[in-house]
Amino acid sequence: MASDSRKSFSNIRVTQPILDRLAELHSRFLRGQRNGVRCMLYDCDLSGLNFAGLNLTDSEMTGCNFTGARLVDAKFGQARLFGARFDDADMTRTDFERADLRGSTFERADLSGALLTGADLRDNAVLDENGGREQSSTFKRAVLRGTNMKQARLKNADFSSAVLDRVDLTGADLREAAFNGAEFRNTTMEGARLEQTDLRGASFEGMDKSLFENSLAITANATRATPEFLAKALGEHKQWVLSGGREGRKADFKGLDLAERDLSGSFLAAADLSFCLLSGAKLRGAVLAAADLRSANLLRADLSGADLRGADLRETNLRDADLRDTRTGQLDNVNLFTRLAEAEAVDA
Repeated sequence: MASDSRKSFSNIRVTQPILDRLAELHSRFLRGQRNGVRCMLYDCDLSGLNFAGLNLTDSEMTGCNFTGARLVDAKFGQARLFGARFDDADMTRTDFERADLRGSTFERADLSGALLTGADLRDNAVLDENGGREQSSTFKRAVLRGTNMKQARLKNADFSSAVLDRVDLTGADLREAAFNGAEFRNTTMEGARLEQTDLRGASFEGMDKSLFENSLAITANATRATPEFLAKALGEHKQWVLSGGREGRKADFKGLDLAERDLSGSFLAAADLSFCLLSGAKLRGAVLAAADLRSANLLRADLSGADLRGADLRETNLRDADLRDTRTGQLDNVNLFTRLAEAEAVDA
């Protein structure tokens, strides 16, 4: 292989012509040709650029910003990309086999058909104004269809509200990973490490959930959500609200499996519904003012006409939910507003 001149760039905005030239020199480096130069970028701005079809195998692009970039069919096998940002990027069929992606972010990215076999996506120490912190890899609201993540190291990764359709997670390390509000469809997880994996609020289609029964994963508390329990809890909750907390009991539905339940017209003001599985639930006209719905899964839920003033919907999966005629904004006489900052529906 040709000699690596070790020339690198840091903290610059890379333009498309510069990227194309760097890729050409890197391709020569990979083929062992004269004047080949390994692509080495540090903390550079690559946002919005077109990487489609480029071969950047064994490159070094740590801490770079790929936000909104097009990486279709690009090759980054064995590349050093820790701390990189791929938010909102099109990563269809991107090859990251055995790449170092520690602490990288993929929020709202499309990873359909991407190859991450053996990739390292564990925590990564990053520097900030306080000197340093641990940053986990995150796939919040990302779309993963047919994505190969065999043997990937995903400890502490965050897949909140992500779509995982036909993803291969065979043998992956998923310890302490979070899948709150995520959608699993025909996903393979045989041999995956699931100690303390948080699956509360996740929905499963075409999968055998017995996979989790003998694991150490944190799953929904489905045993309490009987019709009798709900009727009693709702009655006590309404009494608690109307008495100002002197009577009854506040509804604590945290982490419950309430999928497909009909809760239309229910009085759930200030109730705790965080991490709750509410996919397909009917909540038409329900009073959810000041309710805690953080990290809940409201996939295809009917919320038409519901009162959501002051409700906390951060990190909530609202994909395909019916939100017609809902009441949002400030709750009367209280300094509480509907919080939707990170609750956008996933376009999948």
